[in-house]
Parts: sequence; C-alpha cells; structure tokens
Amino acid sequence: MALAPLTVVVPIVIACVLAGLSPFVGRHQGLLAVAGGLAALVLAALVLAGAPAPLVIWFGGWRPHAGVAVGVAFAVDGLGAALAVFVAALGVIALLVSSRVIGTQSAVFDALILVFLAAMLGFCLTGDLFNLFVFFELMSVSAYVLVGYEVRHRAAL
Repeated sequence: MALAPLTVVVPIVIACVLAGLSPFVGRHQGLLAVAGGLAALVLAALVLAGAPAPLVIWFGGWRPHAGVAVGVAFAVDGLGAALAVFVAALGVIALLVSSRVIGTQSAVFDALILVFLAAMLGFCLTGDLFNLFVFFELMSVSAYVLVGYEVRHRAAL
C-alpha cells in the first residue's frame, strides 16, 4: 500500500513545480494543476480499493518499540480512504471551476490549491495526532492565502 503516501506527495510536488515555474510561464488555464488533482483522485481511489482492513504505514523505517510509537504514520482504513476520495473529487471540481473563473495569470494560485488539497488528503489519512495538527495547519494557512488571493478586486471582498 505504497500508494497512500503518494496521494499527498504528488500534489505537493506538482505545486512546487508550478510555484517554481510561475515567474517563467503563464497559468495556461490550470491544466497541470487539474492533472495533479486527477492524479490525486486516482491514487485515493486505488487506496480505497485496496484498504479493506486498517493498515498502518510507518515512514522512515520507524516502528513501535516496547509499546511506544514514535514516528510518522498513516493509518489507512475504509472511512479515511473514502474521505480522501471525496476530498480529492471536490479538489478536482474546485480546480476545474477555478481554471475558468479565476482570472489570475499566475500559476501560484494553482499551486496553493494543490497544497490545500494535499493537506486535506494528509488530514484524512494520518495516523497520529501530531501530524493531524500539522496537516490542519498547512490546510488553514493555504486556505487563508486563497481567501485573500484577489482581495484587491471588489468581487473578492
């Protein structure tokens, strides 16, 4: 079940590529961002299809030792995987709508949506309270930036 971490990694990598290329290229209707959202949706659906029982994925070779779990883990179960598919589907819809409605020429907007999507997916799949808080903070910071993105236009206010 190595696909569970990829549901978070793929949108973040594409967001980094978009943010890095934003000074050099235009937005191009957000096609790369929509492709990243679709990739996250497919990965989340594959995780849901392969998650009949709870599965714990430990990162970095960490394992519980003497009953104490220290490390980063995803805990994939049916409910979390179903929520990840739901979040990814809503993320794809948001990317499709924003590619037509938001008039910005920068790819940074699409990168922010992908970071928000990755944080939501990580929130659905995380296995510990600390990472739940980290993904929630990443989600809230990117949401704050997205809310104030076109604040100079009267319609955004």
